[in-house]
Amino acid sequence: MKIFLILIYLIPIVAISQNISVLTTKTNVLYIRINNPVKIFLCNFPCDKVTLICENTGVEVSGENCDYKIKPSFIGTIKFKVVNKYDSTIIDTFSLKSVQTPDPVFKFHLSGHADLKMDYIIAENPVWDNLGIEYKITKFELLAKRDTTVLFDEINEGSSYSKHLIQRIGELKKQDKLYILHVWLEIEGKLIGYPGNTYHMFF
Repeated sequence: MKIFLILIYLIPIVAISQNISVLTTKTNVLYIRINNPVKIFLCNFPCDKVTLICENTGVEVSGENCDYKIKPSFIGTIKFKVVNKYDSTIIDTFSLKSVQTPDPVFKFHLSGHADLKMDYIIAENPVWDNLGIEYKITKFELLAKRDTTVLFDEINEGSSYSKHLIQRIGELKKQDKLYILHVWLEIEGKLIGYPGNTYHMFF
């Protein structure tokens, strides 16, 4: 009982019923299109004798022994049942909410004086970081403009600037703007593109 109470204190309870407590790690909802870790606790029933079944389509469930990864593809209420592996008896049911996963934020790497550092761009997503989701920039597109005139539009492989791109950036003048136009990320082995959401002005 002591161990059970300690775990409840450390991890938020998102569903509870007569026979089970359902806990998520570090969040109280499920985010769509990523693997969300979920743990269930059973009263007087060993974990190796149960399995978790989702009653909705469009939800991937993996794992065993009360530790699962749940990856929904839609926003809404997702229904689950905990079943005895050996006779298909339903031990209990519960529901969890799924929500939109926030898009990453992209930033230029700047010095302490807000000057552009000629090395790499940054991708940030607190939700991914909190859940331990692995991601990395595979390529990005930079657009440079002087007023309404496009100076260059370059796609760069990886997160670090190529020598060619560094040279192009070095030719920019005061008041020119450099936009992060698009970024492609590898997230849990899948390549996904995002629109950029920032620019840097040269002073």
